[in-house]
Amino acid sequence: MKISFLFLLSLTMISCSINQLQEADFYNVISTSVPIEGGEIVFSDNPPYETGQTITITAVAAPNYKFSHW
Repeated sequence: MKISFLFLLSLTMISCSINQLQEADFYNVISTSVPIEGGEIVFSDNPPYETGQTITITAVAAPNYKFSHW
């Protein structure tokens, strides 16, 4: 009985450690305007971004250019 309890406790600790590592995913987002002189893309936060994090991405047209679409 004592051996099974220790084995179960060990499995639980390994399982918790693995779940914590899986939640720590980070991402980078890269974007550019075409043509490059047509404007810029502005991000609300700097990367890296965590899984589930919400960011705002804004297109800013340069003078004499108009934003068309994503």
